[in-house]
Amino acid sequence: MPDSPDAELEVVHLLRAVTVELSLRTADFAARYGMHPTDVRALICLMDARREGTA
Repeated sequence: MPDSPDAELEVVHLLRAVTVELSLRTADFAARYGMHPTDVRALICLMDARREGTA
């Protein structure tokens, strides 16, 4: 756990950067395979359900 407000703010900024990077990579993957980014999210949900043995 961060021990100062500055450290907590740094974590927030890092998480935001990761979120932006993942969104960009998702959009790139989607475009490369003729998909929409929401299609990629749905595909991930299906893959997670299969891995968990959920119908």
